[in-house]
Amino acid sequence: MTQSPVLLEITKAFAGPVATVLAVFLVSVLGLRAFRAQKALERRLEWYERAYALLDETAEFYSQWPSYAESQSPEAKARLDESMKAANALRDHLGRSWLYADQDAHEAVESLRDNIHEAHERMLQSGHVLPAEVKRIIVSCTITSLRLSIGIRKQLALPPLKPTSTKAAG
Repeated sequence: MTQSPVLLEITKAFAGPVATVLAVFLVSVLGLRAFRAQKALERRLEWYERAYALLDETAEFYSQWPSYAESQSPEAKARLDESMKAANALRDHLGRSWLYADQDAHEAVESLRDNIHEAHERMLQSGHVLPAEVKRIIVSCTITSLRLSIGIRKQLALPPLKPTSTKAAG
């Protein structure tokens, strides 16, 4: 059973271009998959970074909230409004945790949202700022920041940080 020389020449002529087309297709599919995975990671990291920044901003505003609430000055009222806007921005941003956060970070976010809501309800009922509730919110923001930083480090496959000494070198 011999093959015809014409068929062999046709096969040789098409083998190179067909292999090239298949290779281009395979590389483009794999490249697109890698690109999508990279973009998803970037979106997740952006969410974590924004959440972390908003938590710091919100904790800072809440730490100064009692003095703003007691003051009658226009500047203090403006700062109080800014703090409420920061808390609302944080709440809205954290509401998207189910899209980007890992399980531990999502649970921390939900706990913080509950704490902020409960603290605001108690302050509204009492008619004034309650220092214990403000402290509760600040502590919750700090704990959530720490749990989010662990999530960021996991996303980046970074090892856990070791405690460092706070003593000044002598």
